Amino acid sequence: MTSDQQTDSTETASRNPAHVPLGDLAAVWPRVTAWLDRIRQLPSTQEEFTNRYGAFHDEESLSVFLYALVQAGILGHMLGTPADIRKRIAEDPDYLIGPRMPDECYGAVIWLAGRAGSRAGTIGITYDSLPMILDPGNGTPEQRAKALREILTSKGGIGPEADRTAGEAEQIRLRLEAVRDELAHCIGELHEHSPLPEAYRTIGGRPGEEEVARKEALIRDLREVHTTAHLVASALTRAGSVIERQRDVCANVPTVVTAVCRAGDDTQLSRHVWVGDILGSLMGNGSQWKAAQKAADDFVQRALVS
Repeated sequence: MTSDQQTDSTETASRNPAHVPLGDLAAVWPRVTAWLDRIRQLPSTQEEFTNRYGAFHDEESLSVFLYALVQAGILGHMLGTPADIRKRIAEDPDYLIGPRMPDECYGAVIWLAGRAGSRAGTIGITYDSLPMILDPGNGTPEQRAKALREILTSKGGIGPEADRTAGEAEQIRLRLEAVRDELAHCIGELHEHSPLPEAYRTIGGRPGEEEVARKEALIRDLREVHTTAHLVASALTRAGSVIERQRDVCANVPTVVTAVCRAGDDTQLSRHVWVGDILGSLMGNGSQWKAAQKAADDFVQRALVS
């Protein structure tokens, strides 16, 4: 494959709405959830921490560690887990289907998938309806072309609605990126100021059984927090990439329909075969949009049981 063919293949894939890998989101978010659950189980005040795990000589380093732990917990609430979202839905059944973007990133991702699926369904129906909309019995070529332009580009049409979804996707992508970067800083602090080295030294000094038990408890509770932390950043990076693909697919729609409506004359825009072919080649065909709707619906259904 030549470089030009590779570029064309990449561009075609980016236009295909069925190539938004929402399944990747379902696969990576459990890593985030598992890590956040471990963080939430750790005591975050110095008194609670030392009551559970015993005293530490380096109190300054422990203070930095606990501050980073608190910050990670706050960022965790900003990210959200399936359990968090289920709780919000219990309080507000319309939490994921209303016009307002949810507060948690995970809720926002599910909300976006629902909206993207709805847009995809509308586009799929539009493809199916082209023969009827552009039937010669429905007026002159000029009248049929005008009706098509309204469906594609007027307020509430598929172009502006897809553009709005693209903007929402970009907001969510930026939120994920910001939280990921802040969380990466917290994880760095947790590693740098970890009390684990002192816990190992204490055990090596052969203290009393109670102190050994406390330090061993810390090792059990904290070791996996450290060893799985890198998975969180990579999961959020992958999630951001999926949202970016969703943004690009949606942003392509208004670009294409506007260009087609401007470039096509009334005769071309009144023929459903011509319209279906050119739209399908530039932004995905009806079958691909229906596949995108199914993928989005499936993700939304699975997202709350992960």
